[in-house]
Amino acid sequence: MKKAAGWYPDEEDPSRARYWNGKLWTDLFADSESGQVSDNELFDGFLSNLGNSSLGEGVTKELVTTTLKEMLLKVNKLEPPKFICFADKPNKAKFILVYEDQMVLIESGFKLPKLQVLSLATIESFEFSYSKMFVRYPSLRREEFSQINYDDFKMICEISGLRSFGESELGSFIGKVSPEGYLERSTRQNKTFTTASGSTIEVWSKRIRCVNQEYLLDEFVEAQVYLDGEIQITQRPTLTRMAFGSVLPGSALIPGLAFQKKKKNDLRETVFTVSGANWNLSVEISPNQVTNARTVATQINLAAAKASKTLSHSSSDPKVQPSGTTVDQLTKLEALRTAGTISEEEFLLLKSQILS
Repeated sequence: MKKAAGWYPDEEDPSRARYWNGKLWTDLFADSESGQVSDNELFDGFLSNLGNSSLGEGVTKELVTTTLKEMLLKVNKLEPPKFICFADKPNKAKFILVYEDQMVLIESGFKLPKLQVLSLATIESFEFSYSKMFVRYPSLRREEFSQINYDDFKMICEISGLRSFGESELGSFIGKVSPEGYLERSTRQNKTFTTASGSTIEVWSKRIRCVNQEYLLDEFVEAQVYLDGEIQITQRPTLTRMAFGSVLPGSALIPGLAFQKKKKNDLRETVFTVSGANWNLSVEISPNQVTNARTVATQINLAAAKASKTLSHSSSDPKVQPSGTTVDQLTKLEALRTAGTISEEEFLLLKSQILS
């Protein structure tokens, strides 16, 4: 039978109890009578090495030796980290610990602290936006890891040795388009139980992202906003209004003379679409968000036009015009890419022209 996490008598020393975390015995001991938790040599070594650990904004050694100490003891993770910072508001007892080869997110739990371990070897880079930290994996997959302030984010990138995926690669933020909320949609369409399709699309000047996928905003990208349908308004007399509008008590107005009740049914459907050479995204939005969506679409189309002009200029630049043998041309092209004179996309396009 599986043993539940908790305190159990220590087989080696009856005067104390030992903590079982549900999977293995920890090095956390307590006095059998008083319940006072005892320190141990392994964790004392961790405390003595705190001077070698960097602390993020707001994290104090006192907090580490109390709250974090108990959490680490319970999960039996006692090696000293290189950096400790908050992963949320300080009063939530949620920390990020950066080690030599991994990063750990630890927070208080009902019985045991919750632990999430990320191997640094599997991570491509980190990203910071909207006060949140994202972990980027190969193939552009992206997952939110925690909330964190920017200074701590930069320290994690520096200590871990992983680069940060910053504004230089994303470009500047243009805006986002989100699907219409369920309540708004059901209310304006007479409470029909329908939900909007699509996911939030974030638009940057160099990339477009949706869920965990990202797409290059190049010269092939185009955005549009479609608006169709109408608002239906119907009128009908109500018994209550007819009674209030009657000439004499007990009499009633004929329906044509009664007060009319207006009923509005908004049947408009609005769709925001953006597509590239081999991909397409669409999201159903609220008609009230048409202005914002059209602004975002205009910015996307302007960025695509700018990318097209930049590419045309680079292609016609004498510095990258093909000359000599194919090998010579490819060698020069590689040198231009290495020096940063042309982008990766321009390199691939010109390379295909040389080889064709």
